[in-house]
Amino acid sequence: MTITAAKPEFAPGEPVVLHVRLTNVERGSCKILGVPDAALAILDATRDGAVVVPAFSTGTYIDGMSSYLSRNLVEVKPDGSVDYDLVSERAAPADDRPALEVSTLDASDQSNSSYWPVDEPGRYELAARYLPAEVTGGLCHPSGDPVAVSFVVSGG
Repeated sequence: MTITAAKPEFAPGEPVVLHVRLTNVERGSCKILGVPDAALAILDATRDGAVVVPAFSTGTYIDGMSSYLSRNLVEVKPDGSVDYDLVSERAAPADDRPALEVSTLDASDQSNSSYWPVDEPGRYELAARYLPAEVTGGLCHPSGDPVAVSFVVSGG
């Protein structure tokens, strides 16, 4: 997995965009979740060295989150990749502040989401990992190592 910021510095109020690339490093074809939901986990985030504390919320799906995720699986050949963007959005659980949202599949087939605010000026450093929800067999195995990405939100 690789994560890169769309650019090194974002203006105040501008959405933070992170490019995510998930690559099949296995010998055969496997499936990768083609959406960040229940695929990407942010393990740690700091702003100017201070811990960024996420907000949390739950989400519901009419036919369950695993059904949504199954519809977004992509079959990937060896060395093939799936790309998507993780974009900050204003989120009610984060007091309507721009935040990066990631989610996990819970035991009741719904989602637990975390919202990592990225609205204050400073240098952000995030550690993330591909950690897919087990919605079907044949998923590409996640790597054991987290990846890091950094970017700056400029002062107002």
